[in-house]
Amino acid sequence: MTMSILAREGKNKEALAYAARIPEAPFFVRSFTELCLEGKSGAEYDRAAQEAATSLAGITDSEPRLYRGMEMVWCREPQYGWQMIEEAIHKNYCGYETLQHDAFLNGARETREYRKALGEAKACQEKFLVERGKH
Repeated sequence: MTMSILAREGKNKEALAYAARIPEAPFFVRSFTELCLEGKSGAEYDRAAQEAATSLAGITDSEPRLYRGMEMVWCREPQYGWQMIEEAIHKNYCGYETLQHDAFLNGARETREYRKALGEAKACQEKFLVERGKH
């Protein structure tokens, strides 16, 4: 959690110190996160991103898929990130306000993918509110 907060604040060096302490587990994708925070690119980075996306695909809970998807977008891997975000929304984790305000998406808010995801998230939330109002 601290690592993500620091990264959202642009404090990558401090975030990297916390990333070194997180376990190498499917949910945390530490090696990819470290490479991202270091600003790496190239074949090693692309391989780590693909491994992270594959690892995260095994997580069925939609909330972490939304958050890790936003991290992937922020880490310059939008093809994986937007896919995870859309999957979370389609599984009824709407995240409408999160998509509007999370700093991980600051650089992506002008993209077609962002507008599409935000529209789907809004529709998801509206559907939820209508269903809740029926009970």
